[in-house]
Amino acid sequence: MNGKQPDTALDIETLVRARYALIILETYEEDRAIAMLGEIAERTGRLLVTWSVTQGLRTIDDEPYADEGSRDLLNAFNAIEAKKDSLIAVFKDTHNIITEQNPMVVRRVRDLASSLKYGSDEHIKTVILLSPVVRIPADLQKSVSVITLPFPNKGDIDKVLSNLLISQERNAKTDADKETIKEIDKELSENGNRDTILKACLGLTLNESEDVLAKSIVSTHKIHPAVIIQEKEQIIKKTGILEFFRQEENLGTVGGMDALKSWIQKAKMRNSKEAEKFGLRLPKGILLIGYAGTGKTLSSKVIASELGVPLLRMDMSSISSKWYGETSSKLKQGLNQAKAVSPCVLLLDEIEKMFSTGDGGSQAQGHEETLRAMSVLLTEMEENTEPVVFVATCNTPYNLKPELMQRFERIFFVGLPNQEERAEIIKIHIAKVKRNPDDFEIDKIVEATEGMVGREIRTIIQEALASAFYEQAKDVTTEHIVAEAKNLVPMSHQKQAEFGELRKWAENKCTMATSPLPAQVKKKPEKSRKLEMTG
Repeated sequence: MNGKQPDTALDIETLVRARYALIILETYEEDRAIAMLGEIAERTGRLLVTWSVTQGLRTIDDEPYADEGSRDLLNAFNAIEAKKDSLIAVFKDTHNIITEQNPMVVRRVRDLASSLKYGSDEHIKTVILLSPVVRIPADLQKSVSVITLPFPNKGDIDKVLSNLLISQERNAKTDADKETIKEIDKELSENGNRDTILKACLGLTLNESEDVLAKSIVSTHKIHPAVIIQEKEQIIKKTGILEFFRQEENLGTVGGMDALKSWIQKAKMRNSKEAEKFGLRLPKGILLIGYAGTGKTLSSKVIASELGVPLLRMDMSSISSKWYGETSSKLKQGLNQAKAVSPCVLLLDEIEKMFSTGDGGSQAQGHEETLRAMSVLLTEMEENTEPVVFVATCNTPYNLKPELMQRFERIFFVGLPNQEERAEIIKIHIAKVKRNPDDFEIDKIVEATEGMVGREIRTIIQEALASAFYEQAKDVTTEHIVAEAKNLVPMSHQKQAEFGELRKWAENKCTMATSPLPAQVKKKPEKSRKLEMTG
């Protein structure tokens, strides 16, 4: 990772010393967070206490700090307020309790924040709400500061790996098991293997890293990157924010779009040590605009494959939430995970579903949470120093904010494939059903698929295959494909006006993914003199 990781401990300590009364620390890693807060408490001369609904208030040594009544959140607040200690009080899982549905609790939190901020100079107290998600009732928005604990870096994971190997060797039941651990440790020290393993664990919590490393040792008697990546896919998928895609596409699986392909090849050249020494970095991102089914998402997979990095997909509609702060929190969490996994390609699929401004005065334009989330994305794209390539797709770009579009280094318009491109697409999909394209009359199929996008061409070839099977034909033929093409009315014909409008919009705003065909030059008639012959 090239960027400098935020010093979250320093940020929190600064707020504590500045007497901020109420802080939200967003993280799934309770143990890691509490260990960090314990160090801050020690440096600032505070006592660290924790609260949960099951155990009430307890000290860091797991001793009761108040009576059993402190399991009630309001009673716990009262106890904190009354204690004659300088404190950092960590409250767990309050995002399900401090909500707009509990106005009395929200009011008590506001009172507590004011009381602690302007209370005794002798007994200074800070309340930290530890939560995996940020949900801030509107009444508390101005009373709380929010800090996100970033994913562990390679140094953090390296400590976990070292401790795991030490404990495994110590607890080995046989000499053979001890030798296995020693062999693993030896392999890790060779040819940069340890660094490869640490990179593979980026984007996971410390507990998740320890689990996948342990699983690899148990299942393969090695620490194998493939095992880690496989587990990592499942872990990332469980968050519901990002989806991990395997790289199975390449430039050969995309028909046409020569200008976009040229950009991808140049981006690949920039992913090298030579380019880095020259002062080049990976592109920050591109925006792919066009009709549905034209290959925008496929192109993002090809970009990741050609760069040799993972592809993470963020479905913009899935991270929207009715809770104040949760949409931007989910977006930030996904961006942080992408940075931790980097280098990678981050696909923001159908970006207009979240960031379209709508018509003047529309709800989307004025929705504060949408604006907050957009601010998070704009800042990240502008200031991020990690090798994350943002690839956004969009079907209807008319209401995208200009400042969002300006964040992308290149905006491509992916239109309807021309004849040559349809021929390429047809051959690709015929080959995908394990048939030889040379056995088909491609020109006839090209003519029959006028106005179709790649997805529609794939559909008719699949349907032709099914028809041939139902007929018990020897094999699928050109005639089967042409017949299926006649049964499908292309979307470009059904929505001719909309397709024309989008094409017109894109002409002066985008780079065409397909280079225009050279205009045919009309031959001028040859000059000749007409002679008048004498008799």
